[in-house]
Amino acid sequence: MAKADPLEEIGIERKEVSDDVFSKHFNGFIQSFVDENYRQRIENLLKRESWVKVSTTIEKHLNRNFCQHWEKQSRPDNWEEKYNSNEGIYIANKSKGLLMNTDQASNLSLHQCEDAIFSINAGKLAIYLNHDWGIWYCHRT
Repeated sequence: MAKADPLEEIGIERKEVSDDVFSKHFNGFIQSFVDENYRQRIENLLKRESWVKVSTTIEKHLNRNFCQHWEKQSRPDNWEEKYNSNEGIYIANKSKGLLMNTDQASNLSLHQCEDAIFSINAGKLAIYLNHDWGIWYCHRT
């Protein structure tokens, strides 16, 4: 018997993106929103560590000039308008490179208990979703 898709459990249709699209969004996030001194370290960690270790390092070194922490509650009741997208790329260890909307990305991060990047416009607009509490709104012109 085939295993059920964990996305189906929470009503999300699996729409995987190509490796090129994934790379564009992931690398765009790292290059635009992570402090310059830690970008190479993250690339090295990706080769040998779990997503949990990598994502913790990413969050710790987000550039505060471009990313603002929102921690009033785990998730906002309403997303800031420019971040409330019908289409973005969800990036995390178990399900990297999935096309979905902002609410689906938030729900998946909480359901899977994993930190995730939700990239709306590669290297320009994204949300870092902490699995437990708070989010980071990241924007760069």
